[in-house]
Amino acid sequence: MRKLLTQHVKTIFAFTLCCQFISSNEVYVGTYTEWGTPPGHGIYHFNISDAGQISPITLATHGDDKSLNPTYLLKDHDLIYSTNELESGQITTYQSNINKTLSKITLSSSKLANPVHALKSKLYPVMIVANYGNAAGEESGISLLQINNDGTLDAKPLQVIPYHDHSIDPERQSGSHVHGIESTVIHGVEYVFICDLGGDTITVYRLDGSTHELVLLSVIKTIAGAGPRHALMSPNKKYLYVVNELNSSISVFKFDINTGKLTYISSQPTTLSSPQNSSERNYPAELVLSKNSTKHDYYLYVSNRGINSIAKFKLKQNEEMLKLQNEYDAFGNYPRDLAIDNTGEYLVAANQLSNNISIFKIDHSGELDFLQHVDVNSPVTVTF
Repeated sequence: MRKLLTQHVKTIFAFTLCCQFISSNEVYVGTYTEWGTPPGHGIYHFNISDAGQISPITLATHGDDKSLNPTYLLKDHDLIYSTNELESGQITTYQSNINKTLSKITLSSSKLANPVHALKSKLYPVMIVANYGNAAGEESGISLLQINNDGTLDAKPLQVIPYHDHSIDPERQSGSHVHGIESTVIHGVEYVFICDLGGDTITVYRLDGSTHELVLLSVIKTIAGAGPRHALMSPNKKYLYVVNELNSSISVFKFDINTGKLTYISSQPTTLSSPQNSSERNYPAELVLSKNSTKHDYYLYVSNRGINSIAKFKLKQNEEMLKLQNEYDAFGNYPRDLAIDNTGEYLVAANQLSNNISIFKIDHSGELDFLQHVDVNSPVTVTF
């Protein structure tokens, strides 16, 4: 009887461990494999359960499936798309297996250098890729790749748009460095916004439904030396929020669907502290939008590399204004990427130089409560 009872307890315990992460958030982490100190080994995986339990982190890419410099990950059901930040310009499509390892399906070329960001069209089977280019500001631009019925990407792009611009920072803006992509659908039309960090421009395109190519609508110059990195459209689709890497600010632009043009409204710092008082320069990197389901208030979070913080903004005045409400320790060095799970309950930050992931709980008022670290070498991107 005692033996049967012991076995019964073991069975229940094993079942509990097994099921603890069934209802959970799958998290994938991309790392620098060539430039990190120490480098990572590709793409990693861990879980955050609904109860806040965090599983051990494991390597998801092995052997021939290894990913080189996967600096941006995009998850779509059981597929993971990885931009490989290499001069050769590669994008890898992976299949997620039951054990959460990844199997490489296809390897595609962007025909430009160092892809760093990607966005799947909201209307058409197209992947849009931002290519940072090389240090000299060459081979930067946008690539569009067709998405096949099985989710894989064509080997070569259907459209390539090179960028050739520059601005006032001699070290970072001697040429174009396309970095971020955002899109929104208004009245059945998909508009695409491209941030050129090197050229201080934001370009607006329309994605054509017949050709699946980008059609130029307008270009706006930002504040000289701002370095626009990433952008997000406001929930009401009237304003574009842009985080500027080089002057440590966030800008608001109004979007006019009748003309396809952006109009500059305002800018403000991304930190409550003055970057000039810091021992090192501040480089904001990512911005993510969350929603308070209780009061229907929207909050915007920005990662600050240098200050090593996460800033919380509240959307005000019909989303035209951002109010910096609070700033939190990133609990890591150089928070390069942020991601929020689909429930809006958890925020994770990839801290590149301290070799860890910070995990936060988001409360009902948008405040961040630090939970714990997950250790991994040179993390630069994270996605749910």
